[in-house]
Amino acid sequence: MGMRRGTGIGLVRCAVLAVGVVAAATACVPPPEPQEPVVSTFEALGAPHVEPALVPLRWKVSDAQGDTLTCRLDGDGDGSWDLTLDPCPANASRNAPSVAAGTHTARLEVTDGVETTVATTTYTAGAPTSTEGFDLVIRPLDDLDPDVLAAFEAAASRWEEAIVRGLSDLHVAVDTGPCASDLPFDEVVDDLVVVVSYEDIPPVAWAAPCSYGPDGLPRLAFVEVNPELVPNLRLLGSLDEMAVHELGHALGFGVIWQGLVAGMDTPDPRFTGPRALAEYSALGRSGGIPVGTIDGLWQPHWDSTFFEEVMARLPDGAPLSRMTIASMADLGYAVDLDAADPYTPSLPAGTCIDFGGGVTRCW
Repeated sequence: MGMRRGTGIGLVRCAVLAVGVVAAATACVPPPEPQEPVVSTFEALGAPHVEPALVPLRWKVSDAQGDTLTCRLDGDGDGSWDLTLDPCPANASRNAPSVAAGTHTARLEVTDGVETTVATTTYTAGAPTSTEGFDLVIRPLDDLDPDVLAAFEAAASRWEEAIVRGLSDLHVAVDTGPCASDLPFDEVVDDLVVVVSYEDIPPVAWAAPCSYGPDGLPRLAFVEVNPELVPNLRLLGSLDEMAVHELGHALGFGVIWQGLVAGMDTPDPRFTGPRALAEYSALGRSGGIPVGTIDGLWQPHWDSTFFEEVMARLPDGAPLSRMTIASMADLGYAVDLDAADPYTPSLPAGTCIDFGGGVTRCW
């Protein structure tokens, strides 16, 4: 990390000092020596990066005089400032999106209005092995209701907007389990096939991958929907949101989180993927992203206090947020953050809730 300090000009402060009752003298006190802001950390995380890369950049900054800082970020090193933050968070991260292949030197400029420090960090993005778009194929096994099938087809298109690069083709053969409950599956997959069926299950629906490629990403997955609860989804207007949610799991959300959840065996598990954390930071939050729990066990969802977000709950109109799309990049997908819906958490940043039993969670 390279750094450059700026210069500033201090002003001499003068005061009138009383001497007895008959005379006065003027004393000039020099101001404190100006000090430039300190950038203690500026680094690129989440390697390896592949075009179109989503590169999380993290920093820690401070000012000796306690002045409010402003910072500017050039995330892809093209010489243009991409983002200005005023005030600049002392400990934060942001994503540099859609970075092209090559070596890049990102810049962070921090100023207190007088002194300026510029820090740099260098990272490399590799060329993609595929330039094709991502194809998510819905394969209905049962005679699904037309609106249920339409919801999954629309949800597949929604995820294809968010995931922008295809995966390597893979021959997949499965003859047992939920992905082949009615007929064997034996074909070459490009990029993901999701088998959708009606099943008598306790929840409204559930989903999971069945087969993975050498990159650790799913090529075949299933979704099972409880047909008895479909009328409830229609009544709530949540059929579309259910389909987006379950396809998120089919893609690996909450399922291939190995190594990305801290405190998995505690009452306060947190998702730690650096790209999702950068979007969480952009929402004014710090630390890991709270993961859902039931009876002390972590669940493959964002915590329910995120309310509207589609990978937390399923109200009508639940958004697919930048945070969720960035979390898919932490799994290995190439993503487009501009495909996200607008989203602001209902709980203000810094909210803490006491759940009793010594468990307090903060957002």
